[in-house]
Amino acid sequence: MNQIQHVKQGIDQLPTPSSASANMDERWIDLITDVQSSIVQGLLPESQAAQTLAWRWLRLASEAGENYCVAVSEMMKPIMQWITISIVHARLALFAQYLSTMELAELQRRQITHVDDWQNLFTEIREQMVAGATVTNHAVRALARRWQTLFRDSYYGENPALEGKIHEALGREPNLLQAIGLNFSMLGFIQSAILLLDRPPHESDNVGPKPSAQRVATLRAAHQLLDSPLILLDPLALKILGDKDEAALRANPRQYDDPMSKGLRATLVVRSRFAEDECEKAAAAGVHQYVVLGAGLDTYAYRSKQHCMHIFEVDLPETQQWKRACLDAADIRIPDTVTYVPTNFEQNTLAQALAEAGFRQDQPAFFSWLGVTMYLDQEAIMETLRYISSCAKGSAVVFDYLVEPSLLTPMERIFMDLVASRVAERGEPWKTYFNPDELAGNLRMHGYSAAHNLDREQLTERYLLNRQDGLSLGNTNRMMHAVV
Repeated sequence: MNQIQHVKQGIDQLPTPSSASANMDERWIDLITDVQSSIVQGLLPESQAAQTLAWRWLRLASEAGENYCVAVSEMMKPIMQWITISIVHARLALFAQYLSTMELAELQRRQITHVDDWQNLFTEIREQMVAGATVTNHAVRALARRWQTLFRDSYYGENPALEGKIHEALGREPNLLQAIGLNFSMLGFIQSAILLLDRPPHESDNVGPKPSAQRVATLRAAHQLLDSPLILLDPLALKILGDKDEAALRANPRQYDDPMSKGLRATLVVRSRFAEDECEKAAAAGVHQYVVLGAGLDTYAYRSKQHCMHIFEVDLPETQQWKRACLDAADIRIPDTVTYVPTNFEQNTLAQALAEAGFRQDQPAFFSWLGVTMYLDQEAIMETLRYISSCAKGSAVVFDYLVEPSLLTPMERIFMDLVASRVAERGEPWKTYFNPDELAGNLRMHGYSAAHNLDREQLTERYLLNRQDGLSLGNTNRMMHAVV
C-alpha cells in the first residue's frame, strides 16, 4: 500500500472537523476540511495546490505558537503524514531557485528521509524548554548535537558546495524557516546551545587587551587553511598569532569551521579584501596616505607592495603595544612607511592624533575602518566620519557596519542576537546599528560626494561566485565606500 492510499484509509475513520471540537478555530476547521478533501481526491503532496495548503497550514501553526499541538491534536495522524510531505515540497520549490536539478533531487531525498526525525527533535526540545532547562543542561547539549547532525544529514551531507547554497537560500528566503512545531523562540534556544558546543577547544592565552582583535586574526588565519580559492591571500596571518596559537590552529583548523565561524570568516575576509582592493585603486590614482582605523592585528602594512604609501595605523595604545610584541615575536619587520598613532575614538580627536603623527590633511588619503563601528556610540562614529570628509578632495573611506535589526528577517535577527550576546560576554558589547539608506544620506549631508552601500549580493558577485567550499555571506553586515 503506498503512502497516499494509507493516508486515505486513515481519513475515512476521522470525525468531521466541525464535530471534533466546538472550541477549534474556524480557520483550522476550514483548512482541515480542505486537506481531507484533497487527500480523498488523491491530490499529490508535490502538486501546487497541496503546496498552497501547506503554506496555509504553516501560517496557522505559526500563529498558534505553543498551542499548535493542541489545536490539531484531534485530527493529527492521517492528515499530518500528507501535510508534512506537502510542506517539504513547498519548501523545495523555494530551494529550486538556488540549486541545480541534481542538487534539488539530492535535497529532496534527504528532506523526505529525515522529515519524521525533525518532528521528534522539535518535540524533545519543546519539552526541555517547558521544563525550564537552560542551554548548558546536559540533555539540551545532546539535543544541540543531534540538531547539528540532523541538519547536515537532511540538507547537504558532505557536499560543501550544496552547503553554501543551502545557507544562501535560508538567508534569503524567510519562509524556509517555517516548519511544523518550530518557532523562533525554540530556534533561538537551540542555536544558543549550539553556540556553546562550537566554542573552539583551544583558548589562546595571547588575546590582548581587546579579545575581538585576536578572534578576527584567528579567523583570517583559519581562512588560509580551510578555504579554496583564497579570498584574502595573507602569508603573515598565521605567523602573527604566535607559535603556540599557530600550531594549535594548524593541528585542528576544523575547530573554526562550524556554521557560525564559517559565516563570520567569510564576512571578515571579504571586508578585508574589499578594503585592500580599494586601497590599491586609490594608490594607483595617486593617493599616498593610508589610514587604518582600529588596525588590530591587520597585516596589510607588512606585506603591501605599495612602498609609496605612508600607512598610519590608529588604535588604542595598549592594543598597539600588544601588536608590536606579536610582530617582534614573529620576526615580522615594521617597514619605515608605517607610523603608529595611539588614540581612543571615544576620548580623543582623530584630527589631533593624526596631525601629531605627520598626516597631511591637505593631501588625499584612503581610510579603512573595519570591525569597529559596532563597538562605538553613534556620535563617536559620525565625528570620525566628519573628520574624514574634511580631508582633501579625493579622499575616501571604507568601513563596515551592522544593519538595523528591524530591517532583518527573524532568522537574521536570531543570528545577530547570538553573536551579540557572545561578544558582550567577553566585555565588548555592540552599541550601534544603521539603516543603510539613512547612513548614505547622512554621509552625503556631511560633505561626501558619493556614498555606496555594498550588500551581500554585490560582495558575493565580486568575491564568492562559483565557490565549491560553501563559503557565503550573511546579511547582518554591510560595507560602505564613501568618497570625499
